[in-house]
Amino acid sequence: MPRGRKEANKLQQSYATYIYKVLKQVHPDTGISKFAMSCINDIVNHLLRIIVNEADNLADFVKKATITSREVQTSIRLTYPGELAKHAVSEGTKAVTKYNSSTVDDSYSSAPTQPKLPAAAGGAQKTTKPAKSQRARVQSRSSAAGLQFPVGRIHTAMKKIAGGKRVGAGAPVYLAAVLEYISAEVLELAGNAARDNKMARITPRHIMLAVFNDEELHKLLILQCGGVISHGGTLPNIHSMLIPRMMKDMSIGGHGGGGGVSDNESGDNDD
Repeated sequence: MPRGRKEANKLQQSYATYIYKVLKQVHPDTGISKFAMSCINDIVNHLLRIIVNEADNLADFVKKATITSREVQTSIRLTYPGELAKHAVSEGTKAVTKYNSSTVDDSYSSAPTQPKLPAAAGGAQKTTKPAKSQRARVQSRSSAAGLQFPVGRIHTAMKKIAGGKRVGAGAPVYLAAVLEYISAEVLELAGNAARDNKMARITPRHIMLAVFNDEELHKLLILQCGGVISHGGTLPNIHSMLIPRMMKDMSIGGHGGGGGVSDNESGDNDD
């Protein structure tokens, strides 16, 4: 395998576990096929690369060595269309605010210290471990921000894509919240399409219908990014110029099959 393809595969992360968690939040009774999960995973990775590259360019423009949540927010406003950008910015800001408040609370809340026992006659001082209920509970960054997507894994991917730049603490939290929001939007619309077709699992066909029937998702994923949904098929569409001709042919065929009297036959009867 060529070296460039190996490096590209290293940047390709799998978020299947977290996508499934988001799906169960949106549609608890709906499953998802393997190909559909691969499609959603490709969408997440593609949007991740686009946003990080745009944030990297913004950091270079203002001569900063660190990508912060401000650069991520600006890149989302430049990349996402319309109302999709407003909701994505809202979700990212909410996640960063919750993450900052939880980290401040954790820094002030510490486990109570145990009193030191007097030194024994042998000379060594005895220490006791705090009880399990008194030990500080380790909390991941995703749970601190109230997210399902992995903040740590996205932080690592951002550092690899940015190519040597530093990444601030709030940037991966913001980006994880935005990617989770986009995944939830696509999964919700795809789940509705699967339910309309009376199917219990989401397939690439349902993802294609969800993306093409939503104007902003179609503009983001298809027109701007040039994406193609594998195994999605095509939209059911009949050209408007063909519909009157079809209706006319059906009406003519109906009269012919109904045994109607033609003009020639009527003229013969008059004679």
